[in-house]
Amino acid sequence: MSESLDARRATWLVVAFISGLVAMLLAGPGVGDARAATAADCLAGTYFDGTDCVPAPVGTFVANAGATSATPCPAGQYQDVTGKDECKPIPLGSGGTGWLEDGTRSTGTELCAAGSFRGDAATTKCKPIPLGSGGTGGLEDGTRSTGTELCAAGSFRGDAATTKCTLVAAGFIVVDAGAIEPTPCPAGTFKKESGTGRCTEVRAGHEATGAAADDLAATGERACAPGTFKRTAGAGSCTPAPRGSFVPTAGATASALCPRGSYSSEPGAQECTLASVGFYVPDPGSSGQLPCPTVTVRGSSTCTASAPADTTTGGTTGGTTGGTTGGEPLAPQGDECPPGTWSPTGT
Repeated sequence: MSESLDARRATWLVVAFISGLVAMLLAGPGVGDARAATAADCLAGTYFDGTDCVPAPVGTFVANAGATSATPCPAGQYQDVTGKDECKPIPLGSGGTGWLEDGTRSTGTELCAAGSFRGDAATTKCKPIPLGSGGTGGLEDGTRSTGTELCAAGSFRGDAATTKCTLVAAGFIVVDAGAIEPTPCPAGTFKKESGTGRCTEVRAGHEATGAAADDLAATGERACAPGTFKRTAGAGSCTPAPRGSFVPTAGATASALCPRGSYSSEPGAQECTLASVGFYVPDPGSSGQLPCPTVTVRGSSTCTASAPADTTTGGTTGGTTGGTTGGEPLAPQGDECPPGTWSPTGT
């Protein structure tokens, strides 16, 4: 009877042991297994913290079973899920997040912002794009750049918050690649188009347009207006014709003197004024007219005394323009000539 009882007890112990063993196998040693008393019970992705097997935190991994600590993800890699046995590479054009100062233990990724890039898989952080260069391989909004290249001639980049090189505006030039800022066209030159190209000298008879207050960065040229001129190419403005001269057309490089019998009294004349009746202009380049002691026709350059009277007829004899009676001026043009005087028109 006792032997039978002992046999039953032995059978029960064997069954209990097997049941417990099966339960342990089903549950597996590791996380939450209160019976995992050593690191040998911890699987890859977990480590023994002195009490139990715990999952590797984000930003870390456990490559092998039996570990007693987790390893931070190396630079250039990240892990955003717990309990993993490896880390994932940070995509180029993005940087890691949540990292330590040395770039390890990244817990996530984010796109490189405008003005920065990342093209080295062994690094974690996005780096500033050098000024004078633009980002490459990125999105249209300037983010996610994977590399850099020098700004080409005709473009520049001097703003660290931007990614793309800027096309140089009209009135400015960038001759060499890698420019940080454009150079304004010097005074006396201009550039009409944006982008590549050189400044062109302003022609004689022309002046620059679209320039700043200091005459730099001109975007074009225009012909000097009638009444003005400019002798030389390059810098300078159109000059009004001096008094006594005139400029009848646009784009002139010099003014012309008013001929005898005409004058200009103000600067910037487009034509000369003929001398009035009763006045004369003896010299070219005059700025005014002189009163005659005799009546003259319009546009006279000299004054002429009257012809002698014809005493036999009471009329006049031929002569030149103008005349006086007893040294007194003749009546204004339009009145009949008095005896002893004459004019080409008889008035």
